[in-house]
Amino acid sequence: MVWIHGGGFTLGSSSQPLYDGGGLARRGDVVVVTLNYRLGALGFLRLADLTGGRIPSTGNEGLLDQLAALKWVQENIAEFGGDPGRVTVFGESAGAMCIAALLVLPESSGLMHRAILQSGGAHTAHTVDEANRAAEKVLEIAGLAADPDVLLAADPQTLVRAAGELSPRIMRAEGMGWMPLRPVIDGRLVRKLPIDGIRNGPAHEVPVLGGTTRDEWRFMFISNRSVRAMDLEGLQQRLLRVLPEDFVPRAIETYRAKVSREGAEPSPLNMYSEIFTDLAFRVPCERLLDAVSARGAGAFRYLFSWPSPAEGGTLGACHAVDLGFTFGTNAVDGGELFFGVGGETDRIVEHVQEAWSAFARGDGPNHPGLPLWSRYDSRSRATMEIGAAPGMRDDPWRELDDLWAEVPDEILRRF
Repeated sequence: MVWIHGGGFTLGSSSQPLYDGGGLARRGDVVVVTLNYRLGALGFLRLADLTGGRIPSTGNEGLLDQLAALKWVQENIAEFGGDPGRVTVFGESAGAMCIAALLVLPESSGLMHRAILQSGGAHTAHTVDEANRAAEKVLEIAGLAADPDVLLAADPQTLVRAAGELSPRIMRAEGMGWMPLRPVIDGRLVRKLPIDGIRNGPAHEVPVLGGTTRDEWRFMFISNRSVRAMDLEGLQQRLLRVLPEDFVPRAIETYRAKVSREGAEPSPLNMYSEIFTDLAFRVPCERLLDAVSARGAGAFRYLFSWPSPAEGGTLGACHAVDLGFTFGTNAVDGGELFFGVGGETDRIVEHVQEAWSAFARGDGPNHPGLPLWSRYDSRSRATMEIGAAPGMRDDPWRELDDLWAEVPDEILRRF
């Protein structure tokens, strides 16, 4: 099992204690590999066009690192007791989005045999023009000219820091998404948007286990006072920045009813959390699994509903809350404050690790601790809820399917 960490293509490292694979390896009788890859300006900044090819970076250097690691696994993992014919690549957030890109690369053929995507879909990629605009902004922030001699002589940390400042600026001014450094559809390595490749080829016939947490987006605004104080007009304005004008009022009414039906206050904040959770994570994941299942490769979906105890429980089952359960590191370095510890959490660690390792061995994610886990298809959209009350749910978002069907892939890509 080869782990690709998340972090918005700019942050993170496989050396974080959170990603210690020892517990998963012992419980699942698997060999766990965690890898690093170039991030931010060093991994996803396209400079080839701005420098006339003298700095040939395409914006996909991070993906090339992942390919190199997977090739190493093929050549060496048997020496560690691993099976090079049963390699499962698993990752979360940006790591899962990288895996979606790897699924459509001819260069990754034979390097992976199953994939687990946690909180990620197949819509995250820039066009070349967008990548060039992002690069121009990074150089502008860094105060550097697009001159190869200047750039090669610059302190790398200057570019790294500039890329770190890129997201809030470009989100407001350029409409280029909440992760402005991301893989690039360059026509060489990444030939097309990954979701198009998975639907229409040449994606590898790899079974996929994918899913999301219930309240993904709550993690993204916990420290944003303006969002937390948002009124209905503010919600409308935030939605209009990224979604079609005629879609917004119907979305607000649909989610108002959904939130009320589930017993919560239909406040602008709660509706914002639900809508953006679906826009950024759930709908892209669903379209990915629809495409995989249509090809007959085999797909399984989960919903992770265990709420974080942090912030008085207001985070809900937010983005990244599944990580401590994937690795069984929920009590490491104060992790119990975010993930919880003991009792039910130990049981959920077992559920996740047994399911993930069973899927990696090729048996599907079924194991005795959970009810029978049905395959996913676009008719039933069978979903295993993992949390305090685990169980299969038939299309738990049925009332939202028709609404989101109106939103094209291009809007999901640009978000």
